[in-house]
Amino acid sequence: MERSECSVNVVLYRSKWPWSKALAFEDDRFPNTVFLNERRLNRSLGSICATLIHECVHALDSTAADLRFGHGNNDPNGKENTAPYWIGDLAEEMVDGQPSAHVQLMADMSTEWG
Repeated sequence: MERSECSVNVVLYRSKWPWSKALAFEDDRFPNTVFLNERRLNRSLGSICATLIHECVHALDSTAADLRFGHGNNDPNGKENTAPYWIGDLAEEMVDGQPSAHVQLMADMSTEWG
């Protein structure tokens, strides 16, 4: 990923439904574009960074033939243990200065396992 030359454009959009839970999305027709929902920007800078990094991992996935960092379909089960979420969570931790709930849970479990 570090050696990738993938560049990503971020475009703000306003979801048609005001209560949409979508933070951002990608569209296969625009593989290097992250569409960030402006209705969902009232959150921490770290959370917004996590979303952007998460979507950048997907952008890299769609442009690099030899890399696969996706997490399957839109079923939410088991997604937290995939590269887009892990890398996004680490970005959030770096920006906010405290581990996300997911990163903290994994650190606690790691300590328990010794």
